[in-house]
Amino acid sequence: MNVSERYFKEAFIEHLSKGSLRVISPLVVRALYSSTLRRVAMKEIEKRIIAQMEAVAKPEFLPGVQRDKADMISALLNSAERALEKKLISPSILHRLINTFLTNVVFSQDREARSAVERFRRMHKGQPPPGFLVISPTKSCNLKCTGCYANSWTGKEHLDWDILNRIVTEAENLWGIRFFTISGGEPLTYRSHGKDLLDFVHQHSDSFFMMYTNGTLINDRTAEQMAEAGNLSPAISIEGFAASTYARRGKGVFGKILKAMNILRRVGLPFG
Repeated sequence: MNVSERYFKEAFIEHLSKGSLRVISPLVVRALYSSTLRRVAMKEIEKRIIAQMEAVAKPEFLPGVQRDKADMISALLNSAERALEKKLISPSILHRLINTFLTNVVFSQDREARSAVERFRRMHKGQPPPGFLVISPTKSCNLKCTGCYANSWTGKEHLDWDILNRIVTEAENLWGIRFFTISGGEPLTYRSHGKDLLDFVHQHSDSFFMMYTNGTLINDRTAEQMAEAGNLSPAISIEGFAASTYARRGKGVFGKILKAMNILRRVGLPFG
């Protein structure tokens, strides 16, 4: 390890221990893209997350559940490390991920969010607020998958933009939530007041969103908008190989999903 790498290693660990990821995010990005520093950085991040879990654990928490959570975190970080090694995450998106998911969600460095959590605990005898929120903006979907509840819905029911915005804003302000799961219907079909879901995540740039999607509506423009936002990660539904996917989702869907995945890789946007 040369002098420069040693400096970055020491600086990374020092600032991470102080909880100042937002301030040094360029340093963190450089560390995570360095083959020498990446392992050190990921190990320090993993230690910090598990330490925070242990700090909030209560005696009634089952040890096995806590171990499962720790294993899940390790698996997630290992996946992220492999993606970084293969350069599947662009530097600009990684920077946004640090400032949203890692900083606000994992390390809870958002002061307003921490204050909201503390207020909630005081009002509810020490009980914490929900850690995340699942919301379905629309029941509409462009597919008719066998066995899916959305398949039985023929209308265009959706949450009005103002209601959706109010729900998420209140969750942020009253509960300190910074992580949201978007379900459906197909979230990318959402439209209200001339706006769509990508407009919405742009508006809530300090929160991180995971979106369940069938992937068929992800094109170059959509992927670039997601990458620009940097706080939305798609989780693509697929049955397996072509035959099983076609059987449930329809002919041609498997190919569209593979195309969407290739587009997301090209723009460096993480997906599941």
